[in-house]
Amino acid sequence: MSDDQKAYIPSSPLPEARTGILTAFDPGTRTLEAGFRIAPPFRELPVDIVFEKDTSVQLRDGTTVHVDIFRPAGAEQVPVIVAWSPYGKAQGTSASVMGVFGLAGLDNSVVSGLEKFEGPDPAYWCARGYAIANPDIRGVVDSDGDSVL
Repeated sequence: MSDDQKAYIPSSPLPEARTGILTAFDPGTRTLEAGFRIAPPFRELPVDIVFEKDTSVQLRDGTTVHVDIFRPAGAEQVPVIVAWSPYGKAQGTSASVMGVFGLAGLDNSVVSGLEKFEGPDPAYWCARGYAIANPDIRGVVDSDGDSVL
């Protein structure tokens, strides 16, 4: 037996300034047409993308998590890249994430703004026949349960 102690300490919500354009809970399916731009500093979409926002997924233990899914329009079955992380699924347009590209000497126009922090850009991958699934893991943002990090 270990002498380590485990404690669960609830975290406080992120300050409003750290949220992005897609952060609000808004379930539904919409098509983002080629040429769509989420905000002026970001690149336009090269292809039509189906965006399934805040899709509820029930895990084996009954916990519900929410997933944003981006997939090429008109495609039924495509490979999916799952970007599982504790950072939230919709922070690509938040001020804190937008500044990361500048630190690397890149302009925000290299991405669409639909990507999550440290996640793949749906504009790039959907144009190449892949879907992107960005889940809010258990206990993160609007997903049920406790996050254990």
